[in-house]
Amino acid sequence: MDNHDIARIFSKTAKMLEFQNASSYKIKAYNRASYRIKNLKEDINNLHEDDRLDSIPGVGKSFKNKIVDILNTGTFSEYEKIRQEIPVNIEELMAIPGMGPRITQFLYKRLGIRTIDDLKEAARTHRIRRLPNMGAIKEERILNAIKRYEKRGADRILLETARQVADDIKSILETIPYTKVSVVGSVRRQKETVNNINLIVTTDYPKDVINCFTRIKGVQTILNKADKWVSIIYNGGIPVDLQIVDDDYFGPTQIHLTGSKKHNIHLQQIASSMNLHLSKFGLINLEDGNKLTSKTENDIYQKMGLDYIPPELREDRGEIESAFNGALPELVTADDIKGDLHIHSNWSDGKSTIQQIADNARSLGYEYVAICDHSKSRANASGLSEGQLLRRMDEIEKINSRYDDFRILAGTECDIKANASLDYNSNILEKMDIVIAAIHTGFDEDKKTITKRIVRALENEYVNVLAHPTGRRLGERAEYDVDMDKLMETAKRNNKILEINGSPSRLDLNDINAKTAKEMGIPLVINTDAHWTHDMSRNMKTGVNVARRGWLEPKDVVNTQNLDDFCSFMGID
Repeated sequence: MDNHDIARIFSKTAKMLEFQNASSYKIKAYNRASYRIKNLKEDINNLHEDDRLDSIPGVGKSFKNKIVDILNTGTFSEYEKIRQEIPVNIEELMAIPGMGPRITQFLYKRLGIRTIDDLKEAARTHRIRRLPNMGAIKEERILNAIKRYEKRGADRILLETARQVADDIKSILETIPYTKVSVVGSVRRQKETVNNINLIVTTDYPKDVINCFTRIKGVQTILNKADKWVSIIYNGGIPVDLQIVDDDYFGPTQIHLTGSKKHNIHLQQIASSMNLHLSKFGLINLEDGNKLTSKTENDIYQKMGLDYIPPELREDRGEIESAFNGALPELVTADDIKGDLHIHSNWSDGKSTIQQIADNARSLGYEYVAICDHSKSRANASGLSEGQLLRRMDEIEKINSRYDDFRILAGTECDIKANASLDYNSNILEKMDIVIAAIHTGFDEDKKTITKRIVRALENEYVNVLAHPTGRRLGERAEYDVDMDKLMETAKRNNKILEINGSPSRLDLNDINAKTAKEMGIPLVINTDAHWTHDMSRNMKTGVNVARRGWLEPKDVVNTQNLDDFCSFMGID
């Protein structure tokens, strides 16, 4: 559980209380706690470990106890009590865009709507439009919102959440002498969402490993337990499976449990054509039944005439053929990144000053960053007026005067408005080093309308980058219905850059679209969309993971260029 998880639980509690017509004081208290925690500049887990939860402004003893309960169990008693009292599936219903507590309560009282299925049926049979202040347009919006909600993949776990849990468990288990742990499965392939976490272990002390694993803080339930196999449920309802294997089988098991089903079948077919049998026990010669030396993944790939295939590529999308031909890409790494072009400062809704961002960027080895605060229409994100934008440019210029080997670029994340125009006029945009165009409203528009908005932005001479091109938020909001072929064709024709947004809940473009863009020759940028310095390193790594799954090499990513080459590429003086 991190700051955003706890803030989300308190926000949900406030909404449920509003449904119940609870006192405004109580609702405001939960919303205030949610806001305070979401905007903390320090990890709440560190505050808890150091017994400093009292230092959170406006969060008293009552909320401190709730925070401790959430950190330990993933929930707290009052939250569960309210959920039981409410007669509708309020979390599910209010996850649909536009379905706040009041409209949910109204539809329950007037139509008895308790679930999404009830809501969908009421909209399809036109019962919602007959209600006061509703009408056909609102009913159609509800149906479109349900369609997008059903595509969101909320039953899966965000990769970053799973990765943190997996890494924590791995580091604990590896304190046991002569113990080696590997994260395998979808987490190792860096899939954007996963069903569970899989770990394999080789050790001289299997009983100690099993006992340690089942007693780790955060284990909620032990589902199955044997001498060499344990399944548990971790905080947040995350399933984690651990398997102990002999050292000789560690590499083969890594291959067996890491690759997708299609990748593994393809490998087995190749082995069979070579009169070999491939399994989690290694390679066996079918002619004499002898086991070939195959303790490591590399051993197996080499004996099958393949180059080593990075885990991120093991999806059977042509990586095996490329490995045969020595044509696998030299995948981009976080060490290749020289700058970050999408960071929010405290001029808008970021938490860090421009100086703090610059200091952190330099510590990461970057040569440049672009400060791209929200534009004026984003009032809820403290979007900048024209005057504020110009004053921020003055601050950037002042800080830049201190450096010879580093540059802060003045940019904007400029909204693409409903009429397809940009939020600033040309006189302002031409003063920017970087203009990132983005959609933050109208997600439920039809394909023609939303595609037209994006295409027009990409055709604007001042726009450099399209941010989070499909607008999704994993587990919360599906992609909007944009024509990706037309989007990419327009980006290609107008020499625009498409963003891989590394925010763990976005990862947008996804790996498939990133690979398509690469094949079309469209330049890409890996950005963090960081709102405080803590996000910069983490989000860059998650963005790089997407790029690697998309077969991207350093030459495909514009922010792998050094400062001089990047400025030349962008036409920045």
